[in-house]
Amino acid sequence: MSKVYLLRRELREFEKEPKALVKFLEKTPLFSKIKPKDLVGIKIHFGEDKNKGYIKPWYIKNLIEKIKRIGAKPFLFDTNTLYRGKRTNAVSHFNLAFFEHNFKLLNIPVIIADGLKGKDYFEVDIEGKHFKRAKIASLVRDLDFMLVLSHLTGHVLFGFGAGIKNIAMGCACRAGKMEQHCETAPRVNHQVCILCKKCINTCLYQAISLKDEKIFIDQDKCTGCAQCISECPKGALKIVWSENYQPLQERMVEYAKAVLNSCPNHFFVNFSMFITKECDCISKEEVSLVKDLGILAGSDVLSLDKATVDLLNQQEKRDVFKEVHPDVEYKFQFEYAQKIGLGELNYRIEEVKL
Repeated sequence: MSKVYLLRRELREFEKEPKALVKFLEKTPLFSKIKPKDLVGIKIHFGEDKNKGYIKPWYIKNLIEKIKRIGAKPFLFDTNTLYRGKRTNAVSHFNLAFFEHNFKLLNIPVIIADGLKGKDYFEVDIEGKHFKRAKIASLVRDLDFMLVLSHLTGHVLFGFGAGIKNIAMGCACRAGKMEQHCETAPRVNHQVCILCKKCINTCLYQAISLKDEKIFIDQDKCTGCAQCISECPKGALKIVWSENYQPLQERMVEYAKAVLNSCPNHFFVNFSMFITKECDCISKEEVSLVKDLGILAGSDVLSLDKATVDLLNQQEKRDVFKEVHPDVEYKFQFEYAQKIGLGELNYRIEEVKL
């Protein structure tokens, strides 16, 4: 049975005591796993332009200093996105992270792991149901240790996002992201559509156009990134989840397994504070859905994600992510993850008091 560590904290409390993160993680196996001279890649989401939910650099400053004191060499990394925005290529992605979102405050490198245009990758054998090989960002192959910092949010495609999604999508190159999304082309409800053309303007692959005064989606060009769904002000774009949610989640889980196969030394931390309806890829400021839960950590990403969602639902006395994304059966990813050996569903909570 996997052990999941829990520190109950509200964000306002945490911001007043940023050293609490290191004190909490000292109660976990994390620092005993990191060795002097290790190249420690910290997988984090830098947040899209205008988004305010991402993990702020000052939240982890003391953590970075602790890793340096061990004698290791930490750096931050993420990969380029499929959708239009400031994280589409490594130059604009770096500028957003380093200068606009102030990750320069940490005095460590920021690296975009799949290269200038998201084409740098290596292939990992996984022999999965959907994939025989996964396309993983080239940097991941050379890590001595990977520390995955995830912000718990809802997600339009997966119901929620935390550690599993962070490594599956966040460590895949652009082609790998496209493979995971490939069967999720949206449909248009023309009775609801107001022809605002926001979906056309946001589509990076020119898959959406106006034909006969109606929005048309070219199924051959669509990558299934779902950015158009988030941009639509009327909810006119929608995925037929009864057909697509299960293979989508299976593909994501298989990619997560490929990442961990290529980087066996890892640890996960879920920041379960300021929990929003959509993920940090959304280019707008959102509001918190629920009361903050705190910070959870563990070596088993499946147990950690399962415990994070379970504890949130227990706290709120309802299924939070099913309520905000009712079409998505997100719990299927847990079952499939255990089936392919990503981790364990059974866990034991160790609550840490500081």
